[in-house]
Amino acid sequence: MSDGNPLCRTSKPFLYANGLLLLLITFIPFPTALLARYVDTPLRSVGVMCYALYAVGVNAAFLVWGATMQSPVYLGRPEVNREEIRKMNRRTRVGMAAYACTAIISWWLPIVGLALLVLLWVFWIMLSIGPASEA
Repeated sequence: MSDGNPLCRTSKPFLYANGLLLLLITFIPFPTALLARYVDTPLRSVGVMCYALYAVGVNAAFLVWGATMQSPVYLGRPEVNREEIRKMNRRTRVGMAAYACTAIISWWLPIVGLALLVLLWVFWIMLSIGPASEA
């Protein structure tokens, strides 16, 4: 699986984790359509909850994907700072908890849950264009 170049490595766990992450990412039209279909009905809480739970699943898959990049073989670039990796994992765990809380809140207050989802989108966008992403 390697031609001698340290950047041409992979592992079976990483391939499976990458497949899971890609599967979940391609699944986004379904929870989005469910949210759009029910947002203006009495069942809006179900749509918002499903979307938030979908986001929890994507965050969990991203954590697994990141973990398989570290073990059994380190697949990252040698110059990547391990503290940046820990920071990214921390942010992903916080995101997963935020989406889980949003799903719970959405059961009783779906409009608040929807507002939290929008705020989380804005937060992730701002985080991605901040100084940490400049390299």
